[in-house]
Amino acid sequence: MTRAFLLSAVLAVLSGQAPAEIRMEGRFTAADSCEATKKLRSDNPGNVRLAPGTVYELLAGNARPPSHYRIKVPGAPVTDSRWVPIGCGSIGAGQPPAVAASGGIENLLAASWQPGFCATSAGEGKTECRTQAPDRADATQFSLHGLWPDDLDDSRIFPCFCGDGVPDDCSGRGPRRESPRLSAAVRARLGLLMPGTMSGLEDHEWTKHGTCYEMDLAGPDAGSDADEYFSEAMLLMDQLNDGPVRDLFAANAGRQLEFAAVSAAFDSAYGPGAGKRVTMKCAGTAQGKVITELWISLGAPVSADSELGALMSAAPPRVQDCRGGLVAQVR
Repeated sequence: MTRAFLLSAVLAVLSGQAPAEIRMEGRFTAADSCEATKKLRSDNPGNVRLAPGTVYELLAGNARPPSHYRIKVPGAPVTDSRWVPIGCGSIGAGQPPAVAASGGIENLLAASWQPGFCATSAGEGKTECRTQAPDRADATQFSLHGLWPDDLDDSRIFPCFCGDGVPDDCSGRGPRRESPRLSAAVRARLGLLMPGTMSGLEDHEWTKHGTCYEMDLAGPDAGSDADEYFSEAMLLMDQLNDGPVRDLFAANAGRQLEFAAVSAAFDSAYGPGAGKRVTMKCAGTAQGKVITELWISLGAPVSADSELGALMSAAPPRVQDCRGGLVAQVR
């Protein structure tokens, strides 16, 4: 989203007026007898309420991801176009709505090659980089940077900082970091797959991206707690590390690697065309141009039994960034 769009949307919500909309198509099935208002959170001519079990036409959402849906309530006075909170019902049988001119519910998995990141000026001073050792897991496998809700068809739409239910501008610093409430088991696993936890990366990722995760789902599936968010991200990282892409990087540590070989490894592991759903990121360092991470497009909601290949096959192709670079290694 552009900064102007986000600021206008936030101001509109605060004023109680309808913000710029995201047009949607589908059906909304009411679960509760919620008010259906003319404005986003107020003004209900005729004191209209939803009838539980009734199916209504879905017209729009107030933001991406939305906190409210605009639906058509036949017979409502003044206007039959009314706003309802997304928790008042569900889309179809728990499925996400079809969003016009959009890829719908999508995410981007950012997987770091930690030795490459640690070779950059941004990484070299961090605790996880100063303590990196050849026998530590992140020396020879991919590390979790983040799982980012995204509209893969429009690079301007990238919701961030949704702690108060309204997306904010991703280019800003956002609110004060919110430490995620993690179970001991999830935190222990995260320490192995996200070495950036030594520098508080999990706080940043949860505040900026995790708070927006699954907000565009409806009903009981809407939103996510930190355990679910990081567990599903680690599920995908496990699949990435348990395959030929990780093996390719480990085998080429200290050597140049072309993206064509990376793309072929993705095709081999996750199906034809998977390599077109990946962008390789590189950065200039004292060692030359090094590969820092892979951005992997996921074109469907992630769940506890998701397969990385299936999620990638549902995503649109990505624009390539880096065509080749050094696979940095820990010495």
